[in-house]
Amino acid sequence: MTTSKPSFRSSSGSVGRRRRAAALLLAGAVAAATAACSSGDDAAAGDGPVTIRFATETPTSGEGPYRALAKAFEAENPDIKVEVVETPLDSYSNVLRTQLRGGNAPDVFYGSPGTGNTNALLTLADAGLVAPLTDESWAAEAVPESSKDLFETDGEVYAVPLDVSPSTEIINRTAYTATGLSPATTLPELLQQCATVRGQGKSLFAVAGANPGNLSLMTMEFASSSVYAAEPDWNAQRADGKVTFAGSAEWKRTLDAIVSMNQAGCFQDGVAGAGFPEITQALTSGSSLGIFAPGGAVTEISAATPGQEFGVAVPPGATADDTRLTVTTSNAIAVSAESEHLEAAKEFVEFATQPAQQDAFAKISGNLSLTSLSAEGAGGVPEQLSGISDLLADQSKQAPLGYITWSSGAVTDALGTGVQGLLTGQTTTADVLTAMDAAYDKG
Repeated sequence: MTTSKPSFRSSSGSVGRRRRAAALLLAGAVAAATAACSSGDDAAAGDGPVTIRFATETPTSGEGPYRALAKAFEAENPDIKVEVVETPLDSYSNVLRTQLRGGNAPDVFYGSPGTGNTNALLTLADAGLVAPLTDESWAAEAVPESSKDLFETDGEVYAVPLDVSPSTEIINRTAYTATGLSPATTLPELLQQCATVRGQGKSLFAVAGANPGNLSLMTMEFASSSVYAAEPDWNAQRADGKVTFAGSAEWKRTLDAIVSMNQAGCFQDGVAGAGFPEITQALTSGSSLGIFAPGGAVTEISAATPGQEFGVAVPPGATADDTRLTVTTSNAIAVSAESEHLEAAKEFVEFATQPAQQDAFAKISGNLSLTSLSAEGAGGVPEQLSGISDLLADQSKQAPLGYITWSSGAVTDALGTGVQGLLTGQTTTADVLTAMDAAYDKG
């Protein structure tokens, strides 16, 4: 297995140069794919230059990979301009749905594959808001066989993946060293560590308790090593009506574990009111040793925090053998059904599927490239993700992000808001699971 280690400088100027260099790398890497994308100039030539709008979430810091992708595309397609429109993570889903339904839709937009998120692309496709890409051979080829059900429905392809995103703990390795600990390998060990770290005036984790999305992500990471370790096809059983959340002993154990962690002081003081700025500050200051986030976030956090070392770890199961890495093709883009520049929009999406662009996109996003993974298992795992390289190399130790194929984003919301209630003591695990079943059945 080969790894590549990015260079992070301590000065802000050097960080800026690194990000500009990464963007230039993305632009330079597309040279080999010029022929494949040369139709862009021809398509736009008849009508003159066009501008397409590309909607995505605001990056946590720096330029982010989407602006770099847009610049690289413009360099190869001078008759098509890309206006990148960014919206903060907390409001992106609502803003996107409003635009798509209100006649102000972007031409291309970022979303979540599958059906279980508030910006789930297949749910938007079912509402007639996404243009099918089925007639484009490059679209079907861009979707890994194992992920077809996340990007296709009723025989139609509606979106393409950009990279592979592991959901992890982002850990402050420097802070771990100071406490004399290493990431726990079992849930009982984790609970013991919470007490140890509390005794040193810190917390093992910082969680954005005011954000249901962060709470649902945290819970799903533990569910990977409980629910989906025990029954990998649990979601299929739920879809067939053979199981329920409320009737699942493993789902109850998962939520009970969150309650036990809260009681053991695993989370920072004021967890219920915390947002993303608070948990990022807690992690980078070392007052908390870890947060729950997509693994690629470690790249931006490392770049913004010189002098400290960060990495990734996996929330453990009841035993080390139960532990599963949550990993999914969870970043995707699609074309609006109402786009006034449909062909130009499709050309931008096709551009994003080219191997050179996917490799460069992953370098900037901090995630894993679809092309490097398709070669030999976990080949090309970057240094910042080396803490999970053994799990990336063993597909039997992986689980997809469970909620991504639930019946609707309302089920995920019911989980996140339910966990909020568990943290404040205002609800019970039974209440949360019952609410999730109700949301699932409503669809």
